[in-house]
Amino acid sequence: MKPLTKTLTDGRTATITRHTHQPHEMMAIHWDVSIDGQPYTSGNIHLRPKPDGRQGEMVKAIGSRKVLQITDEEAATLQTVLDAEREAWEKTPKGQRTELVTALEIAYGKAETASINAQDHEASWGPVMAAEAEAEAAEKALDAFDALHPDLVAEREAEHAKATARAMHRAFTD
Repeated sequence: MKPLTKTLTDGRTATITRHTHQPHEMMAIHWDVSIDGQPYTSGNIHLRPKPDGRQGEMVKAIGSRKVLQITDEEAATLQTVLDAEREAWEKTPKGQRTELVTALEIAYGKAETASINAQDHEASWGPVMAAEAEAEAAEKALDAFDALHPDLVAEREAEHAKATARAMHRAFTD
């Protein structure tokens, strides 16, 4: 992402760049703000009360304790960047797999909810069967995707093994 810059009222330059902890974390949107090259604040874009204290008026800003107020146009520009990055991410194999995992998690949730409703309210089991069929289809879609992408499966398994080793090390050395 090309940084967004803006000149502040005192002549300093604020630079806004997107930050994620990992390249694939599209849900962990975070903006880093520096002023004249020095880190200033970071966070999500959010609404906050106008600094002049007018009741009910809100402005867009980045940060929490220290904030950078941004205009609607700047917020729209940053959203455009996110949309483009998300679209590009969704086209990658990791992005596609993430979508399949999300669909599977949603299907599991629907099946669990339908089962609880059927048990608690003596409702029909038809919705349960439909939800379980949706979950099974989502599982098959993920399995088929993984079969076509053994490199992603191996990478995921290696990450899991490293995380397990770290956890075991911490559990027995701390």
